[in-house]
Amino acid sequence: MGRAQTLKVILWGVAGLGLAVIVHRMIYGLGATTNLSDGVPWGLWKGVSVIAGIAMAAGGFVLTGVIHIFRLHRFHALVRPAVITALMGYGSAATVLMFDIGLPWRIWHPVVYWQIHSPLFEVAWCVMLYLTLLTLEFSPIVMEYFDRWRSLAAWMVKWLSLPLAILGVMISTLHQSTLGTIFLITAQLHPLWYSPIQPILFITSAAGLGMMVIVVEFIIVPWLYHKPIDLPMLSSLARAACYTLWGYFVLRLIDVIFLTGSIVHVTDGSWESFAFILEMVVGVVIPCVLLLMPRVRSNVAGLLGCAALVLIGLLFQRIAVSGLAMLRASGGGYFPSWSEFGLSAGILAAAGLVFLFAVERFAIWTPRITGGEFAPPAPTDIAGEGWIGMVPAGMFKNGSLAFVLGASVAIGLLPFKSARSEGLIHTPTYPARGEQDGVLLINGNRDGTLVKFNHGMHIKENGGETESCKRCHHMNVPLDKNTGCFRCHADMYLPTSIFSHDRHVEVLGMNRSCHECHPSRQGRTGATAKACAECHNEKELALKVPGATVKSDGDVAVSYTNAMHDLCITCHAEVATKRKIPHHDRCDTCHKPGVDIGGPAQVVTRGGDVFSRRSKK
Repeated sequence: MGRAQTLKVILWGVAGLGLAVIVHRMIYGLGATTNLSDGVPWGLWKGVSVIAGIAMAAGGFVLTGVIHIFRLHRFHALVRPAVITALMGYGSAATVLMFDIGLPWRIWHPVVYWQIHSPLFEVAWCVMLYLTLLTLEFSPIVMEYFDRWRSLAAWMVKWLSLPLAILGVMISTLHQSTLGTIFLITAQLHPLWYSPIQPILFITSAAGLGMMVIVVEFIIVPWLYHKPIDLPMLSSLARAACYTLWGYFVLRLIDVIFLTGSIVHVTDGSWESFAFILEMVVGVVIPCVLLLMPRVRSNVAGLLGCAALVLIGLLFQRIAVSGLAMLRASGGGYFPSWSEFGLSAGILAAAGLVFLFAVERFAIWTPRITGGEFAPPAPTDIAGEGWIGMVPAGMFKNGSLAFVLGASVAIGLLPFKSARSEGLIHTPTYPARGEQDGVLLINGNRDGTLVKFNHGMHIKENGGETESCKRCHHMNVPLDKNTGCFRCHADMYLPTSIFSHDRHVEVLGMNRSCHECHPSRQGRTGATAKACAECHNEKELALKVPGATVKSDGDVAVSYTNAMHDLCITCHAEVATKRKIPHHDRCDTCHKPGVDIGGPAQVVTRGGDVFSRRSKK
C-alpha cells in the first residue's frame, strides 16, 4: 500500500473505535462516557473539538474572502482546499457538539426557540448558516464530476463565488468573535485570559491559525500522493500568517499591560503563568521570528515546524480559555476519559476519510489559471487520474477489517452500565430563613448565594391565607401544617425516598412485619408492597393539603432544585401569559445578580483578586 492507503486504513480503525463510543454515549449517557461534572461541564469535546476545531477551520473564510474580494488569482489554488477544510472542520465540530449536549435530539431547538439574549444563540445560528454557505461553495466541485451539471457548476463559480465569500466573512467574523464573548460572562476565568477584547483576540488568532493549517495541509497532501509542493505559494501564505500573529501578539501585550493590568500574574510562579508564557512563546514568538527568515520559509521542514508550533500554542490558548484556566476558581479537577479522546478522534478520522475521498475523486488540487481568470479543471483532473489512478483492490477489505477491529477494541474497554447517580455527592438541604417584612431567604444548600422570596407578597397575590398556601405546600408530615420543602426534598440534586422502612418495621414487630406489607411471594420490593391507604386512613398518612395543585410523585420526592424550579417557573409562566409580563419566567427573575450573603467558596474576580465570599471585599 502507498502512503495514502496506509493512512486510510488507520483512519478506518479510529473511526470504528469512535463509532462504538458514540453508540455507548447515546445508550448510557454522558456520565458513563466522560469525566465531566457539574464543576467542569465543558471538557475535551467542547474545548478541543468545538472551540479549537472551529478556529483551525478559519482558513476557509480568511482565504476565500481575501482571494475573491481582492482578486488574487495566483492564490486561487488555495481556495478549494480551504473550502473543504472549513467544511470538514465545521462539520466535525457540529457533530461532536451533538453528542456533547445532554439531549442531542434537541440540537434543532435554536432554530425554533430563539434565546436572543444568549451569545450561544448567535453562535449556533452563524455556524448553521456558515455550514450552509460552505456546502454551496463546495457544491460546484461535486457538480463538475457529472457532465449534466458542469454548466451549472461553471455558472455558480462565475457568479456566486464572490457573494458567498463576502457572506462567509461576515458570518464567520460574527461567530468567531462571539466564541470569545461567551467567556466574558464568567468571573471564573483567570485574569491572564479574561479580557474585554477577547472577541478581537479570538478572531485574530483564528485567522493566523487557520492559514497555518492550510500550510500544513498543502505539505502533507502532496506528500501522501507523491506530488510536488508549491513552496513559493506556501511561503507567501506563511508570511501573511506571520504578520497576522504578530498583530495578535501586540494586542495580547496591550491587553495584559494596559487594559487588564494582569501582567503581574505572568511572573507569579503559578502554573497559569507558565501556561501563558508557553502559549505566547511557543505559539507566536518563536514561529513568527523564524518565519521572518526567507531560508525557513523556503524550506518544507521549516514551514512544517513553524506551523506545528503555532498549532500547539494557539490550540492551547483555546483549551485554556474554554476550561483549563477556570479549574482553580471552580475548585474542580478534570482529565478526559479515554472514551472522550476516542469519540473526538473517531469523528476527526471520519472527516479525514471524507477529505481524502474528495481529494481523490474531485478537482480539489488541480484548478488552473487561464488568461488571468480562474478556469474549471479538465475532466481528466476531475476523475482524480492526476492523483492516485486506480485504488488497490484490497483497500476496501483492509479498511473494513480495521474498522471492525477498532470498534471491537472500544467495546472491550467500555463499561456497559449506566452512570446515572454514580459518583454524585449527597447535598443536604436546609430550611429557608426569615427576614423582616415577610421576606424569606431561600438558600437550600447554604452555598453563600440565595433567592429572596417575598412570602407576604405571594400570599396576597395568590388569594390570602386560605387559598395561597395550597399552591406551594402540597404535602404535610403527620401532625404538621405547611411542612417546609426541605423536609421531603432533602437533597439539592438527587431524589429522596420519603418512606421510612425502618420505622414501619419497628412499629409492626420487626421481622414478623414483612408479610403485613408484602403478602405476595413475588419479592419484597416497593412494587409488590401494599398501597399505604390499605392500612392507613387519610389522617394517619402524610397529609395532602386540601385543594393542592402541585402533583405528588408517590414515595419519592424529586430534588430540591427540581421542586423549586418546577413550582416557581410554572407559576411565573402563567403570570407572564395572563398579565403580559415578558420574560417573567427567566432565571434572573428570582436569581438576582449580586445577592450573596457569604459562603465558604473562594472566587477569582475579573481584576484577578482571590478572596472568600464571606469577606465582602
